[in-house]
Amino acid sequence: MSESFQADLASLDVESRKELMAWLETENSKSKFQQSIHKFNDLCFKRCIDKIEGPMVTPNEEQCLKGCLHRFLDTNTKVVNNLSKLQQ
Repeated sequence: MSESFQADLASLDVESRKELMAWLETENSKSKFQQSIHKFNDLCFKRCIDKIEGPMVTPNEEQCLKGCLHRFLDTNTKVVNNLSKLQQ
C-alpha cells in the first residue's frame, strides 16, 4: 500500500475502517468469483467447442460444457477444502 493510502486509512475512525475493510473483502470476493468464471469459460470453451456453426451450442457441446463445469467446480471445491484443512 502506498504511504498516502496508509495515512488516509489511519485518519479514519474505527467504524469507518471496519466498513472499508468489509467492502474491500466483498469486492475481492467478487473479483475472485469473476476470475473463476473467466477461467471456466476459457478452459471449457476450448475443450468443448470445435467450431461455431450457429447461434446455439449442439447437444454434444452442451453435455461437454456441463461436464466440464462440474469437474471445474468439484476441483475448486476440493482444493479450497484441502487448503482450509491445512490452515487449521
